[in-house]
Amino acid sequence: MAAGVVGLLRIPAFYLNNYITGQRLTRQAAAMVGSGSRASGNTSGSGASNQVSGQFQFHGSGGSAKSNSNPQSGQQPAPVLVSTIPLAIPTQHTLMGLVVIPRLQLKAPVVQGTDDTVLNTAVGHLSDSAMPGQPGITVLAAHNATWFRHVDELKTGDTVSVSLETGTYVYAVTGHEIVHTGTTLPNTAQSELILESCYPLDALYLTPKRYLVYAKLVRIAGPTISGTSGTAVSQATTVPSTFLTRLQVRAKVPSNMQAEGLLLDENSLPLGTLQYDNQPSMSFTESSVPLQVTNTMVQLFEAYLHASVQKKSTDLQTLFGNLPVSSVKTNPLFGAPMSSVTFVDPLSLTLDMQSGDHLERVTADTMLRVQGSVFHLSLTADVSASPNTSHPEILWLTLKSLSVQPTA
Repeated sequence: MAAGVVGLLRIPAFYLNNYITGQRLTRQAAAMVGSGSRASGNTSGSGASNQVSGQFQFHGSGGSAKSNSNPQSGQQPAPVLVSTIPLAIPTQHTLMGLVVIPRLQLKAPVVQGTDDTVLNTAVGHLSDSAMPGQPGITVLAAHNATWFRHVDELKTGDTVSVSLETGTYVYAVTGHEIVHTGTTLPNTAQSELILESCYPLDALYLTPKRYLVYAKLVRIAGPTISGTSGTAVSQATTVPSTFLTRLQVRAKVPSNMQAEGLLLDENSLPLGTLQYDNQPSMSFTESSVPLQVTNTMVQLFEAYLHASVQKKSTDLQTLFGNLPVSSVKTNPLFGAPMSSVTFVDPLSLTLDMQSGDHLERVTADTMLRVQGSVFHLSLTADVSASPNTSHPEILWLTLKSLSVQPTA
């Protein structure tokens, strides 16, 4: 029954929906199975203690920026700014229960199915695999950049608990394996569990390999709550008041740039890896903040690229906080035909962490061939926060530096 399950899973790591929805599912699942657990990753107060310096007030999408230019000076007025497009809130899902992995400080909702809309916000149960506790292999899949970021750290004997309305099924880890997509998994008469994710675990792209963690059933606890399995999850569920669950990552871009299309599925932009300077907590890396940062940096990169090839000096200066005109026009992409720009290396991100979960800055690096010459391009964005009484906490990314260096 489980034959070929790995080949059925599609896990494009970039397209994650907002972490808030995942937390809603977690709360709903915890309430459904009667565990009363807190949301994923927010243990020991590590998420709540996150602080980000600086302020940047958001005035709403489409609001005009104040221009300091003199109408008589001949300068172009500052462009109208809009917020980058956030990760979408998905539609309702069918909730099964909760998966808890103590070693990883992980509590995550389990949703039936493994299509993109499920994996955007939760751990998915492969519908063709066995139900937890039943004979055969149960497959739980999740994105490598969120819930299953650290599954390679699980050790033999570590427990993985899957709580449903019918009971809690406790598995003990027995091993790990890296396989190619399409690998056949043998069925078994025993009750076993496989945790599955894209490999490498730091990849921001759909990979040809999968990381598998094997576990066997060692214990079953009785039902914790009465009711019918398959509860529909309402999007109106209250969001937990912890810091990481309320974070949204945004930036401001010229409205004409956004109208041209800045999303990954609208551009031929290869993504590489997601790395960290200094190690954040598991609660941070298992949240959606890193992928929200990726989503926002992709849009900033595309806005920079579009403005450069179209010779839009004012838009470039606005994107970089009034970058000097000399820096704008010495950019080798300035005025270059888009057809002459190709990627030598994918776009990879580095998140600079300071003092715990304090996100200081983000750097995007790639290698581009522009009209026959190869350049190393690096964009750096500073991170600031702005509390808002009517919106969740927002982290703002602002481009601060640009380096385009020819290669030898």
